[in-house]
Amino acid sequence: KQQWRNALSLLRETVPPSEPPNPILFSATISSCGRGKQWQLSLSLFDELQHRLGERPNATTYSSVVGACGRGRQWEAALALAR
Repeated sequence: KQQWRNALSLLRETVPPSEPPNPILFSATISSCGRGKQWQLSLSLFDELQHRLGERPNATTYSSVVGACGRGRQWEAALALAR
């Protein structure tokens, strides 16, 4: 049930802020946070990835964050991502 915490720890340990982000690892962590009802954290990770990449994340990452918002019944937040 708390697997999102493990995923977040793994992300923080393997992707230091000084290195380029790994979109696959970010997407997996975003999904895990969504399954753990941590939609706000999913949005925060999405924003962090976007900022660190300097561009919009890929479709897989968008799908992960929209799914996280959906599981949290945050439809407005999910729709805002499409804009």
